[in-house]
Amino acid sequence: MEAEADQRSAPPRSSQANRLVQLAIESGVGFFHDELGDAYIQVPLAGHCEIWKVRSKATRRWLAGLLWQSDGKAPSAEALQAALLVLEAKGCFEGPRPVLHVRVAQHEGALWYDLGNWQAVRITPQHWEIVEQPPILFKHFPHQAAQPMPQGGGELREMLLHLNLASDQQRVLWLTSMVTACVPDIPHPLLVVHGPQGGAKSPLFKVLKWLLDPSAVALLRPPDTARNYVQMASHHWALYLDNLHGLADWLSEALCRSCTGEADRKRELYTDDEDVVYQFRRCVGVNGVNLIANRPDLLDRAVLLGLERIPDEERREEALLWMELEALKPRLLGALFDALCKAMRIYPDVRLKSLPRMADFARWGCAAAIALGYTEYTFLRAYRANVAAQNAEALEASPVAQALLEFMSDRNRWEGASHTQHSCGDDAGARFFDEVERLGAEESAEG
Repeated sequence: MEAEADQRSAPPRSSQANRLVQLAIESGVGFFHDELGDAYIQVPLAGHCEIWKVRSKATRRWLAGLLWQSDGKAPSAEALQAALLVLEAKGCFEGPRPVLHVRVAQHEGALWYDLGNWQAVRITPQHWEIVEQPPILFKHFPHQAAQPMPQGGGELREMLLHLNLASDQQRVLWLTSMVTACVPDIPHPLLVVHGPQGGAKSPLFKVLKWLLDPSAVALLRPPDTARNYVQMASHHWALYLDNLHGLADWLSEALCRSCTGEADRKRELYTDDEDVVYQFRRCVGVNGVNLIANRPDLLDRAVLLGLERIPDEERREEALLWMELEALKPRLLGALFDALCKAMRIYPDVRLKSLPRMADFARWGCAAAIALGYTEYTFLRAYRANVAAQNAEALEASPVAQALLEFMSDRNRWEGASHTQHSCGDDAGARFFDEVERLGAEESAEG
């Protein structure tokens, strides 16, 4: 009887779920949540901190390991689920809501680049350095790959020897797009690559993805729904859709939003009336045999790269190509960060009297071009040619424009009243072309 009384008066034994929560707190883990309301933990491991979603395989495995190391017991599925629920509540209701970044970020006047190994590169106008414990948080996804340690002494133009870019204008646009891709919080142009089979369209994107945002999934298949696209874009900084045969209206609109950073949404899983709102800017690209981007709003945001078929005698084995590129990668990364440093110094002094639609890219592109050893005029001339190509493609895709061209095919002038008057808006495009001509004349005079 006395034993039974002592047993009733003793405090209840802690459940396995409570024990898991206690071990997690004692380990020094931090709790927070993101802008979507998802709970995260920040786990100190081997001299650095890793960030995991509470509802992730990594967190479940870590909790199971804690209990086994401490008590020599394996947690039950019910205990693990209950512990995760408590940790999720702590992250959502007790933790802060910091901004989580994907691959690149801007913080206190510096650009940051996530190396994918819990280290980051801090880039300022003066120099770049590797930081072991960055003051900002980056999201990590299972598909992401880590970068090697960047090295100085490289030259970005080295990679041009491995790419099928036929003209100097294409090379300038390619390199400046690559440098500006590491500048967050600005609209980035959509890269549209087209050309015949054998033109190395896919390798071109593979190399870009490999350098900017390496992943186990180098190229992505076109998504079949807007929901899938939003999910895909939220997990990549640079995403390139490969071998498209057409572009649905909804995907064209989604690509536009990814370039400019307009909000998108998808329905919360297993709910009928709750939406999750995503707002992000990404570096995106599409390729195909035909020039699949033909809507004016998408063309306005595009850099068009037309490739030619590689002659058989100039083809190389892909294994040899990647062996050479992997050997170059540390120096290429260092050259990329060198160019960013210089571009950050130059950018405040770039002044253009008129700007095209992608104004931020045009100004940063000028700074990047100068940092890479080109001139401001060289970049703007290449970009002007790109804008002209955009206009030509928009005319080609417009039935009304084609009818007008056909109407004017045998006459130089026609005057008359239209049934509907349309405003052409301002003449920003014309002013941009005049600006390029002015800079070209100045450069010729100086030469």
